[in-house]
Amino acid sequence: MKTEAKRLRVVRSDEELHLAVRDVIPAKRTIDVLPLDRALKGLCDRFGPEVYSTLFDLIYHVEFSPDQARKHWSQLIRRHDEMQSKLGTDLDFRVSGLEYLTANGNLSNPTIVETDDFVRIRHDTVTDGLTGLYNFRHFRRSLEKEVSRANRYRTPLSLLFIDVDHFKKFNDQCGHPIGDLVLKHVAEVIAGSIRSSDLPCRYGGEEFSVIAPDTGKDGAMLLADRIRRGVEALQVPEAALVGRVVTVSGGVASFPEDATSAHELIARADEALYSAKRDGRNRIETRRGERRKVPRFDVSIPGTYSILPNSQKPLATKNLSEGGALIQSDVPLPPGSVIPMEVSIERDADPVRFLGKVAHLKEAVGERLFDVGVSILRMSRLDAGRLREFLASRSA
Repeated sequence: MKTEAKRLRVVRSDEELHLAVRDVIPAKRTIDVLPLDRALKGLCDRFGPEVYSTLFDLIYHVEFSPDQARKHWSQLIRRHDEMQSKLGTDLDFRVSGLEYLTANGNLSNPTIVETDDFVRIRHDTVTDGLTGLYNFRHFRRSLEKEVSRANRYRTPLSLLFIDVDHFKKFNDQCGHPIGDLVLKHVAEVIAGSIRSSDLPCRYGGEEFSVIAPDTGKDGAMLLADRIRRGVEALQVPEAALVGRVVTVSGGVASFPEDATSAHELIARADEALYSAKRDGRNRIETRRGERRKVPRFDVSIPGTYSILPNSQKPLATKNLSEGGALIQSDVPLPPGSVIPMEVSIERDADPVRFLGKVAHLKEAVGERLFDVGVSILRMSRLDAGRLREFLASRSA
């Protein structure tokens, strides 16, 4: 027997759920509930039991957990048939549903609102007025739901924080109207870079967030860097007049790799964003755990890396630590790539060899080079000792 987790093709966002359920709700009065029941079961194969809680939200404006909503829907169907039989007249399922929910104490003073009006009111309630993205309140609600969904179906989930670099200087040098214009442009880049299942939000001030369901860290890093590059390419003439270029920094954290709750996911993504700001801005960082405590040394050392067997390309380190390195390359190595590397820390001696994983990527402005952050996944004890001694000599 297939489980719900295996039957689901893609974990969807709340917005897609609302649109899908709206499409199957009869627009006119109907006495036959069976076609709607069949349509909801069909949507369950795609979205899971959340379709039932979404139905109650849209029609009756009441919140149930998915399992509660499914049970209420089954009982509502029985009540609908019973009421029609006893009254000897046809009833719309919306009417029998209100009677059922009121009788069971789920509604005490129901208000009738057209579905289209409710959707419009709901949209205005959850949307940021300046940027058109979702607001902070909707972000917090949605993140809790998406973490719960990812945990239920054992699927990945990522959170991106995007912050406009030196935004205070835009307001101070260009004025608040230009600052608002910059925020709108950044929001447009974010909205144009994501999938329909992702939720873009204005977290507050000049900080944005993206909730990316069914997305692991590698995919989230690519998405975040696509946003970063899109913002960097923005043309804002008013800002250019005073020599300002719009850039953003980003932090990425993933469930369950970095966190097991919405609160932890926010904290880890915020830590990664802080690292991006601290390390020079206009870059994307991800959580690196305890390795962030390892001291780094600014040192330029030649080396090579291999993308394909028996093919080596040159690299030069910009900084180096026991946990990783920042290198320059003429090839944009994708975040998440695992690549054999070696660096020559001593003349006339064998290089230090290690297996590295690309953590972040940044194109050097005005050059055909890329800054690539690499974490060390595996290294021999001998080479680890040699690297440790070399770094110790740099700090002496």
